[in-house]
Amino acid sequence: MTSNKETDGIQNMKQNLQKMTAIALALGAAGAVLAQTKDEPGKISGTVFGDVYYVSGHHDSAVEGMNGFWFRRIYLTYDRWIDDKTSLRLRQEASSAGDFSSKSKMTPFMKDAYLKFKEDGNTYTVGLHGTPTWGTVEKALGYRPIEKTPLDLWKLGSSRDHGISVKGKLDPSGATKYNFMIGNGSSTSTEIDAGKTYYLSLDHKVSKNVSVMGYIDHWDKPGHKDRRTAQAFLAYKNDDFTAGLLWADQKRQLDGGGDYTMGLWSLYADVAVSEKSKLFARVDKLNAPSPDGPKISYMQLSDAARPTLYMIGLDTEVRKNVRFVPNITLVTYDGSSVPDSVFIKLTFAVKF
Repeated sequence: MTSNKETDGIQNMKQNLQKMTAIALALGAAGAVLAQTKDEPGKISGTVFGDVYYVSGHHDSAVEGMNGFWFRRIYLTYDRWIDDKTSLRLRQEASSAGDFSSKSKMTPFMKDAYLKFKEDGNTYTVGLHGTPTWGTVEKALGYRPIEKTPLDLWKLGSSRDHGISVKGKLDPSGATKYNFMIGNGSSTSTEIDAGKTYYLSLDHKVSKNVSVMGYIDHWDKPGHKDRRTAQAFLAYKNDDFTAGLLWADQKRQLDGGGDYTMGLWSLYADVAVSEKSKLFARVDKLNAPSPDGPKISYMQLSDAARPTLYMIGLDTEVRKNVRFVPNITLVTYDGSSVPDSVFIKLTFAVKF
């Protein structure tokens, strides 16, 4: 006859074995997913970048002198091929607040959630996904962990939207490509109006090293606050040198009537100084004050005068997919008494 103590012991052993089996199965499943290659159906990847920073000058005396460590982006992405022509992406993002005042914890949110399928040479995407606004610029210049691309930084568009897009080739050689999207115009948030946003970009490969892009959009916003943006981009790239010249113009309807127009010029260049390092510089110049300047994360710039941004740094790959980038950003304000802003940073970036 089995005692209660023996029965309890056997029951506990069974429970422990079940827990160990569940953990082993979970670890095995995770390992199988992580070990998959691009030729297999699923893959987990990630990107992490941020800065050790010091604000040595700022128009806001409360911000000047601040220093610390923050994450500007943490991505965790799951990609899965459903069949040869259909794929799914789910991506979570989290980041530090970057407003020099919030003590909130990093809260992850859904950055991408879309279904993509290919048919007759075109690619169709449905769900929350990237807009055509600056994908070409970001890919051509490749400095996203260092700083946002110009339209992104100055809040002249959105990187994501809920909607449907189609992209493909306009000629048999594939030298000219298009990307058209209809979206809510609500970025990663829920839509609360009837308006839609229309995006169109055209890319042309002039030669092996030279490419051009043209872009337009129209934002149908409630309360007579429509926006329209035009953008042109020229890029040159070889193994040791990259350069990009961007022009953009945005017109915003105002509540009381009339329009507010902002023009932007941006020049970027980098040059290899060793096998693992490149020196880079960038200049952005706006022809009008930026209404969204105080909302620019990790900078909180002034909206009282025309800003010009200067950036210089050294990008070094210290390990495979690990980069350290000491850099300095100076923002001046044309024709005004607004004090300059100076940001000294050691940026880090990791991909896996």
